[in-house]
Amino acid sequence: MSEMDVHEAAHMQQFTKEQLLAVAREHDVVPNGLNVEGIDVDEAWTGNCAGSDLLDQVNRAAALLLLAKRVKTKASGFGSYGLKHKLERASPGGYICNGAAIVACHLLGIKVWKHEEIGRRPENPNAIIGVSEKSDYTPHLNCNFTKFLQEEKATFRGPQKDFVRDWLSQAREFKRRHKYDDIKIAPVESLEDLQSRLLRDRACSDAIAAASRVWKAYEKHGSRTELVTVPDSVPAPSPG
Repeated sequence: MSEMDVHEAAHMQQFTKEQLLAVAREHDVVPNGLNVEGIDVDEAWTGNCAGSDLLDQVNRAAALLLLAKRVKTKASGFGSYGLKHKLERASPGGYICNGAAIVACHLLGIKVWKHEEIGRRPENPNAIIGVSEKSDYTPHLNCNFTKFLQEEKATFRGPQKDFVRDWLSQAREFKRRHKYDDIKIAPVESLEDLQSRLLRDRACSDAIAAASRVWKAYEKHGSRTELVTVPDSVPAPSPG
């Protein structure tokens, strides 16, 4: 998988179950973290006792880890258990297990140091990850687009109005829930990017069509340079 493919897959949250298992087998990782108990890796990720959303956890972690500041030495790294908690706080989806964070790092080519490399006891399931503890994982989005929606919301009708209303409503809720004064989120830079996010969120074709018309109105309005608070995902507009 090329570097471009890896980053596109992470941004689109499309790493597959097969990719997850291949990395988990190669590096002996289970949902709890490093496989210190020697359990069956495949069973841990896919068996009857495995969580149903483990792949989603890996993908959410990977998408956020694209924002990480990478480091080259284990002394500058961050423990996987602390990392997983930071990712949880930044992810609208909530819980991310230790192993999902470690697997996501491997998928993205982020350095992972194991027991023998960091002098820890072999029963410790936590790794050291090659990212700075100070990395900022709060998502962000180019939004002159959102500013445009705030200023021009009264001009939209029908499904377009619903899309604008829901986008702005979720932006307010995201900020309130996470109590951030200033949220920085990975940019939506084009119509294709916006459509990809909607597809990822399983929006219907009418919702995507309405959002596309809103984006085209935005493009006619002017430049896209300012950053303001917005959510990382966009809900489908209500029928109407």
